Amino acid sequence: MRKIISQEEKSKKDKRNQIIIGGLLVLVMLFSVLGYSFGTSDEETSNLNAVYYENYKFLKSNGIWKIDLYGKEIYFNNFPNETIFSNQINLLNQYQNLPLYLYSNNSNVDLEIYRTLGQFVQRMQKACPENKTCEQDFPTKNCENNFIIVQESENSEIRQENKCVFVEGKKEDLLRITDEFLFKVFSIK
Repeated sequence: MRKIISQEEKSKKDKRNQIIIGGLLVLVMLFSVLGYSFGTSDEETSNLNAVYYENYKFLKSNGIWKIDLYGKEIYFNNFPNETIFSNQINLLNQYQNLPLYLYSNNSNVDLEIYRTLGQFVQRMQKACPENKTCEQDFPTKNCENNFIIVQESENSEIRQENKCVFVEGKKEDLLRITDEFLFKVFSIK
C-alpha cells in the first residue's frame, strides 16, 4: 500500500524535483558551452581550412576564398590556380584613392569588384563606355579614366589600353576571369 500524503507535501516534492531537473539542465548546458569554447579555437579552425598560394594564406568558407591584404579582408570566388591568364595590368597603386568606373551587365562580377577594389579606391561608380549606348543614365567615360569594362565575348581575355581594363569572356567564365584580373591587381598572381 501507498502512504497517504497531504497536498502540501506533494507540491513540495514536485517543486523539489523541478528544481533538481532544472539545475541539471543548466549544468549540462553550461558544460557543453564551455567544452565547445575550449575545444576549438579560431586559429585551429582557420588553419584547417587554410590553403597557401605562393606566400598568401587563403581561407575557404561557404565557397568563397578570403585573404587578408593591407589590413583588409579581400574575397574571391576562385582560387588563384583556378585562373589562367598572364597579362600585365595596372597594380593596386594605380587605382588607390582615385575614382574607379565600372561597366558590366553581370551582378556577380559587379559585387566581386565592389567588395575588393571598393575598399581601396576613392569611390566606385557605374559608367557607360563612350562607344556604347547604355539603358541607364550613367556618365560616359573613356580610357582617360580608371575604367573597368567587363563584357561578354567568345574569346576570353584581359587587356589594358591606357587606363581601361577590358575583361572579356563567355558569360559563365566572366567571374573567373574577373578574379584573375583582381589577382593581378593585388600582385597575388
